Amino acid sequence: LTINNSNTGTDVVTACDSYLWIDGNTYTESNNTATHILTNAADCDSVVTIDLTINNSNTGTDVITACDTYTWIDGNTYTTSNNTATHTLLNAANCDSVVTLDLTINNSNTGTDVITACDTYTWIDGNTYTTSNNTATHTLLNAADCDSVVTLDLTINNSNTGTDVITACDTYTWIDGISYTTSNNTATHTLLNAANCDSVVTLDLTIEDGYFPIATCPGDQEGNLDASCNFILPDYTLLAQATGSCSSLTVLQSPATGSIISESSYITLTAADGNGNISKCSFYLSLYDKDNPTVTCPSDDILILDQYCEAVVLDYTTNSTIVNTCSTTTNITQIPQAGTIYSIEGTVDMKIIIIDDNGNSDSCYFQVLIEKDDLSGCLTEMVINDLITPNGDGKNDYWIIHEPSFIRGCTVMVLNRWGQKVFESKNYENTWDGTYNNTPLPDGSYYYFIQCNSKTQYKGGLTILR
Repeated sequence: LTINNSNTGTDVVTACDSYLWIDGNTYTESNNTATHILTNAADCDSVVTIDLTINNSNTGTDVITACDTYTWIDGNTYTTSNNTATHTLLNAANCDSVVTLDLTINNSNTGTDVITACDTYTWIDGNTYTTSNNTATHTLLNAADCDSVVTLDLTINNSNTGTDVITACDTYTWIDGISYTTSNNTATHTLLNAANCDSVVTLDLTIEDGYFPIATCPGDQEGNLDASCNFILPDYTLLAQATGSCSSLTVLQSPATGSIISESSYITLTAADGNGNISKCSFYLSLYDKDNPTVTCPSDDILILDQYCEAVVLDYTTNSTIVNTCSTTTNITQIPQAGTIYSIEGTVDMKIIIIDDNGNSDSCYFQVLIEKDDLSGCLTEMVINDLITPNGDGKNDYWIIHEPSFIRGCTVMVLNRWGQKVFESKNYENTWDGTYNNTPLPDGSYYYFIQCNSKTQYKGGLTILR
């Protein structure tokens, strides 16, 4: 005989909300009485008792009020109200806990406080402003308990003061409605200026009985002389102001209107009242030529080279015809000026300029032909000076090569005693005055060298003596 034993056991289970056991039943509550018979390995009954613990899931609502934005437990940032979002957590029984969001988003707001005030204004930030301001801000809590940022837009208009200076005869009724019979400099009256702020005016009233007249002249005037160098005075009294006097006023002009004058002078205006009181003022009348000066040049001229092949320009201004103007001073200039020396034949353009004392000018042109006369004794061979005295006395100030036509196209050089070149020119025209780089050379011996071609050369010594 083989005896096999039945056995028993307990199935300990923990589940959330419900549990389907081996007996095919779904349990929604804890249970420790249900049993189920199985066959064990020995083919005997095995009775199993359930020890079931049912833990419940739960749900909840997260009620939140926030300003502008809110980041919830689900990691999302909400900018508007929301009552549908959910998130699942594990509760203390290790079962799902589903939380639903009930979010109310209240918005912050901004605004501008537009204010116009006179002189000063104390704002909600506690500051007193004396100038216009559109940058100051202040933060308040709005009805939703969120920030409300207010920007100030303040315009400060200024009150002003002024003095009403008045001179009257006997009595004067001012803007305050009061008639004053004596002088007064203390009365004030308040008006609203253009900015709607107080404008306090102080009276400066002088009450006089027969006070003196006052003449005020215009500024300096200008006029043009006519063809006869005359100017007829207009009526300048129309430009003058005559104030004052409790009696009638007249304005007189000296020299009188219609007077003929020919030079700049002062004009006097006189204000006189019926009581013999007078006031004078003067202004300067500047007269100018009506027409510019004119100059007529002489005819073309011929100058003959002397024995040294030199021709001196004459003073042609004395031969010019000048039309005088009304100006008392004229300046006549000749270019090239009288005394200029030319050593070669050719044509020289001459110019005569006249300028009057008002800066008006005129000019004319003519030509001077410089030529050589066989009877003049002009040297026919080249003569090279070996001494110059450039001291500014007008004599022998330049190195002269007589009959320079012999060396036209040649290179002219001057060297110092060490062989340094201090002057060089082609087509030399007798203009070197013993300088190097615009600096006078020291007295002493120098050497000239004239190279015309490979076969024609001139050389010699040259002394500078100041």
